[in-house]
Amino acid sequence: HRKLPTDLQFGECIAVFLAIIADTGIPVTSFQFLGPDGYMSDADDLHHVLSPWPESSVVWGHLQDLYLHWPCNVSYSRTCLHSPFFLSAVQCAPRLHKLYIDFYGVEASAFIRKLGATEDLPQIQDLTLKHGRIEERYLQAFLQGLQKSLSLCTISV
Repeated sequence: HRKLPTDLQFGECIAVFLAIIADTGIPVTSFQFLGPDGYMSDADDLHHVLSPWPESSVVWGHLQDLYLHWPCNVSYSRTCLHSPFFLSAVQCAPRLHKLYIDFYGVEASAFIRKLGATEDLPQIQDLTLKHGRIEERYLQAFLQGLQKSLSLCTISV
């Protein structure tokens, strides 16, 4: 039992939580990542903490439902949404069937572009895209990668 500091930053809290999952082997089947609202001063810290790490496949190996929500603060989202953490969560989840992406603005397009370039996507059956401005070519490439498994797709602005 380690004593943790009481003044952890957002990124540090996430890192501790994910480390506990990796260390204990808890089979997490559903995960909701609700990004912080408003401007945050620790954006660089969060980007560093959420970089991929060897335990990614342990943490995401049982994942079936993934909900990613990120608020609209552009300066903060550019730092964090370009982090490989979010891609890793999708790519290292072979059992992922439901993916909910709620990214505001043009950052959603960059994320979908990266997902569309992923060669071995999980068999996502239920996809929801919300609030993002996604370029048609990136959305098309991503959806083509899901054509054998996707049965429900919801897109809202």
